[in-house]
Amino acid sequence: MPFANILVCILVYVVGLWMADLVVTQTMQENVLEKERGVVGGVQNSLNMLIDMLKFALVIALPQIEIFGVHIILSFLFIFSAGLIFWYHAWRVVGRQCSKLCCS
Repeated sequence: MPFANILVCILVYVVGLWMADLVVTQTMQENVLEKERGVVGGVQNSLNMLIDMLKFALVIALPQIEIFGVHIILSFLFIFSAGLIFWYHAWRVVGRQCSKLCCS
């Protein structure tokens, strides 16, 4: 039974990651001018690789099993902060759209 739980958790994680990727792609297509998409996409890809490299550097720098909890906490904090940034952005966009509807 524990194996099934792990399998379901991995499946939910992968589906969530896939959905987040779709949201980022859709948001970029809707909000970035067509002539600037290559630049924005390149910067986004570079930042993704930088964060990925930071993750690898932390794993190499802190390989002790006792410090594994630090990796988990850092991962959670980064994901949580990304969620906060997303919700702030969504709140600003929805607020702007609501004010356009109310004032027009």
